[in-house]
Amino acid sequence: MIKFMTMLKKVIATSILSFFLIACLTPNSYEKGSRTLGSSIFEEYFIEKGRTQYFIKPLTFADQDNNKIIVDFTFRTTPVLTSVIVASNFSIICSENNLDSMVVFLNSKEKIILDSVELFYKKPYKKNKYFHRYGSKFSTIQPFVDISELVNGNFQIKSGNKIYILIPTKKSKKKLAHLVNMAKDGNFN
Repeated sequence: MIKFMTMLKKVIATSILSFFLIACLTPNSYEKGSRTLGSSIFEEYFIEKGRTQYFIKPLTFADQDNNKIIVDFTFRTTPVLTSVIVASNFSIICSENNLDSMVVFLNSKEKIILDSVELFYKKPYKKNKYFHRYGSKFSTIQPFVDISELVNGNFQIKSGNKIYILIPTKKSKKKLAHLVNMAKDGNFN
């Protein structure tokens, strides 16, 4: 009886250890970047066969006066190469109460004009600044490539005669550079 109890304890201990090892070493099927920097940049969700939804976590762009935009992106891919609608939500913290327009420059030649920009709300913020929350959409065939190109890009916000040029922070540049590498390696659907 003692031998049986000892053997039973070993079997149970081995089973528990095996379960934890398998759970820790098996990558999540819905989050390819789960064991890399990718998980701190984006989340990936399985929708159905051939369709995946991506959420690019917030990226920060700023200028020397600490005006900033914090933007995130959500989109779905399909098995057929078609135009993808990318939803972007962004918060703008700046010294202007009223903003006229915003353009995203991917590089010196290419730009994205955000369609149907919708103001969710705005409110006073600390130190004579205002907090604006917007939502918008744009169409593209290569969402990861376009978003990752922001590593060398900027957001330009116009208010009256003033134009604010906001560039990626060091942390956001690192995240965007990682997206560039993943897009080049073909790690996305």
